[in-house]
Formats: sequence, structure tokens, C-alpha cells
Amino acid sequence: MSFDTACKIIKSEMQFMRGTTLYERIDFRFFGGEPLMQFLLIRDICEWTWARDWGVRYHFYVITNGTLLDSERQKWFESNKKRITIDLSVDGLDVMHRTNRGCSVRSLPIDWVKKNWPSSRYKMTISSKTLSSFADGVISLVGQGYDISSALAIGEHWSDETAREYACQWQKILKYYLTVTGGTVWKQLFKSIDSLFSNQKVQDKCCGAGDSAITYDIDGEIYPCVIFTPLVFGRDIRPDLANIQFTNPDVFADETCQDCFIRNMCKTCYGFNLQMRGKLSERDKSACKMYQLEILYIAAFQMNYIKRLSQKRTLSVLEHTRLIRVGKICDVLSPILDINRDMLQIVK
Repeated sequence: MSFDTACKIIKSEMQFMRGTTLYERIDFRFFGGEPLMQFLLIRDICEWTWARDWGVRYHFYVITNGTLLDSERQKWFESNKKRITIDLSVDGLDVMHRTNRGCSVRSLPIDWVKKNWPSSRYKMTISSKTLSSFADGVISLVGQGYDISSALAIGEHWSDETAREYACQWQKILKYYLTVTGGTVWKQLFKSIDSLFSNQKVQDKCCGAGDSAITYDIDGEIYPCVIFTPLVFGRDIRPDLANIQFTNPDVFADETCQDCFIRNMCKTCYGFNLQMRGKLSERDKSACKMYQLEILYIAAFQMNYIKRLSQKRTLSVLEHTRLIRVGKICDVLSPILDINRDMLQIVK
């Protein structure tokens, strides 16, 4: 992207923000590929923006693998850390990161990122090749004080065999955080399950593509997200996108998922759906068991965690409601996944 194109985009977005009450602030995210290959351009765009009074709340982010964060770049980011944030991908143990990304975790300035942005959450992508190390990766990084957000790799084919391995990994995580005293508990285990109990008729859209989030390509053209850009999608699909109303949740609802218990917590990539199956709404059904397992074990952790609390004090109304709900999730999903309900009961 040219500097002039970037400035026009920022002007346009700032104008939009001044004229709307829909959003409290705007986030500008630089990504690629590897955005720090264009560090000087990013620096110039940010400094040009910061030199102006826009009357709008905004923040910059760089989504990076961290391999190009040399001392000079670290110095600039550190001096501007209240205005720009590094979002770092860290895929777990060294062997996991090397398998997924071809470099060592030890080569990344992960401690520097944590020092300057203490609330940063590191993105862990789980591929079929790193699945067997998932639990160890989470336990290791969380144990070192890092906040980790895990997600299944998009585009992988998940088989019954990988589902069995995923169950084993989640069972290991469950037992570890319910039996090891002291230390930080992985925050993802406290994920809200309340959307499963809403009465809405339409399946939740699971990302902001095309409405609260948009992507500008290097020529300034607008796309719903990076997956829809010609470089990633493989062809120019702007004529197709012109006929899609991205604010209409019906467009993204998979009819075959309508009666699925976990539909409002299930994840999908709409761009990948369109690319691989010809419809935004048609999800990768090979991932169904994987998402069911994730939700089952999160619910099982919360069930055990709240039961432990009940042994020490009287539960609040909210905690009691949560206990009933996570218990129902376990009751519904364990037979579907052929998992013995007793295995989920760690706290007696």
C-alpha cells in the first residue's frame, strides 16, 4: 500500500467515526503476510495520524509473527506503546511453533511484548500436526504468565482420529487446572456459555466481517475481510460481494446447523466457506466434533470449578444458574461425543 492510499483511508474512516454513534472507537490493524516487512511505511502512517487531532478515539495494532522485531523497531514500538499494540502469534511449545511457522519460540521477543503490553493475549493456532502437544503448550505458556487464546486452524480436515486426540488434550487440561493448586488458570476455561441458552431464532454471526470489521487491500479497495481479497481468494469476487448484505444474519446461517445445540458458540470462516463450498453459510462439518469437544470441556471445567466453590461458601444466584447450565451442556454433549459423563466429574 502507498502512503497516500493509507492516509486517504484513515481520513475516510475518521470522518465516518465523527458521524456515527454506532461505535466507541476505531481500531486500525496492520497485517499481511508479515506487516513488519513494511515497518517504515507503518511508522510513517502512524506518525502522520498521531500528528493530527481527529476528535475520535482510535488505536493501532500490528498483527505479527515477531521475527522482524529487531532492537530498532522494538525501541520505536516501546516509545509509542500507548498508541500502538503488538499482537503476537505464539503457537505453544517450541516444537509446535516451529512446525506451524518455521521458527523457534525462543527467537521471539515474547517477554518484551508482555512487558510493554501486559494484557496482550497471544494467539495459538492448533494444526493437525501440533494437536498432540496442545495441552502441554497451553500449560507451559500460561504457567509462564502468558495469556493464550487458542483456535483451530482454518482449512484443516478434522477426522474422528483428530477428535479423539483433541478430547484427550482437553481432558489433560481439565485435570491439570482442577488438581494442581496455585498458579494462574487458563482464562479460556472461563469462557461464557450463555449464548447457548438464548432464545434467538437466527444463528449468531461469529465475526464482524463486512460490518463492524472491513479490510482495505493495498490498492484501497474494500473487502469484508482478508480472505475475500483477490490475493487470498484466488480471484476477484467483488461482483459477488456486491449482492451480499453483510448486516443480514440470515445470509450467514447454515440451515443444517439450525437445531445444533452449540450453534451460537460454533466458529467458522465465511470467506473459506465461500471459497471451498460456494456458500458463505455452508460450514466445514469435519470441524463439528472439534468445536463440540471444546465447549464440552469448557463447560465441564466450569461445572467442577463452581462445585468446588460450593464446598467453601454459598453460591450466588448467577453461579447457581451457571452450574445448572454447564451441567446441561455436559448432559447434552457427552452422549453425542460418546464420552463417559463420569470422566468429566473431577470434583466430587
